[in-house]
Amino acid sequence: PYQWTKQVASHFGGTRDGMILHWPRGVPERGGLRHQFSHVIDVLPTILDCIGVPVPFSVDGVPQQPIEGTSMRGTLADPRAPEHRRTQYFEMCGNRGIY
Repeated sequence: PYQWTKQVASHFGGTRDGMILHWPRGVPERGGLRHQFSHVIDVLPTILDCIGVPVPFSVDGVPQQPIEGTSMRGTLADPRAPEHRRTQYFEMCGNRGIY
């Protein structure tokens, strides 16, 4: 729905999508909306946070890259929660954008 498809990342065209989540124990509200900005890099930290699993620093002795995302759990619990990130840099096909 945004202009410029994926060619101008700062306009979010083709790069901004909704997320549907079903987690009755964590988000008892039905049909709620959240307007805080999150990025795909926040999905894994959120899942790990929600299930109580720490971020793995190594897997089978192999060091892992640091996870740059942050958990969206506070946003899930409270639609009025403050933004969990202030700045997000992203790139698509050589075009860069910053939120």
